[in-house]
Amino acid sequence: ISDTREAPSGGGPGGRLAALARRDFPQGAQLFCQFEVYGAQKDQKSGMPRVSMGYQVRRSDGSRWSGTNPTIINPTSLGKLSRMLGFSLEDAAPGDYEMVMYFKDELAGKTLELKEPFTVTDRLAQAAPAPPPGQ
Repeated sequence: ISDTREAPSGGGPGGRLAALARRDFPQGAQLFCQFEVYGAQKDQKSGMPRVSMGYQVRRSDGSRWSGTNPTIINPTSLGKLSRMLGFSLEDAAPGDYEMVMYFKDELAGKTLELKEPFTVTDRLAQAAPAPPPGQ
């Protein structure tokens, strides 16, 4: 998970997530998650996998703060499965959270649950404006 994207190549919109080694994000930040799925069963006719994914963000007491219901991850023409998702921490109170992602291989019937803990910290302080010249 990350709140930072790399500059897009070719000037297009968005870029890959910047790989960061941290779990603390300030209140008001945009939090992103990017993943790829490997080893899913492929359909005998189309040769494509069929995997669904949804997630919940839970507070430290286990209550649900945010999330989405599972939806199918559309594979590329080569059958690659990847997704990037994001949500705002604007209304998140400072504290510990956990993003719980649910995956289901719809063809094999296998499920997987992954947990990514993170902490929301107090909002970053805005820098004070520079005093007018001569003061």
